[in-house]
Amino acid sequence: MLCGRERDHWVYVGTVFRLDHRGQSAGGRAIISQRAYACTRLGVEALLRQLHRQAIDCGLGQACDVLVIADGAAWIWNAVQDRFPGARGRLDLYHADEHLWTVANELHGKGTPEVTAGDEALLCLETFWHNDRWHALFPHAKPPTLANN
Repeated sequence: MLCGRERDHWVYVGTVFRLDHRGQSAGGRAIISQRAYACTRLGVEALLRQLHRQAIDCGLGQACDVLVIADGAAWIWNAVQDRFPGARGRLDLYHADEHLWTVANELHGKGTPEVTAGDEALLCLETFWHNDRWHALFPHAKPPTLANN
């Protein structure tokens, strides 16, 4: 609630960093030493322009290998291929988990023992990727992989 009125605003956010700017803290936690952000309420096209500028500014225009980690939205993958042809894409773990729970509930029924006891099974992304129902539910999704490198 803002000023007595209900108002929702989409805020589009993205980040860009180079993999050679990764390191570890003294405690062994992964850190990124340099990162750029883009944030806008002006929509997808404005975000894409900002992110592309940030990516070029940090040297991704000359990079031999570009990795994009994002959710399964087709517009993201289309924009990546338009601006960085040949870039590798990975479905981020948050959205992969969200999609897998959706598939598990579709396959077995919400709240069934197969779903509620299936935490460990959901970690096996390949099993779900090869299921035809996954493709029917998420036709534009890239094969999910663990995005930990």
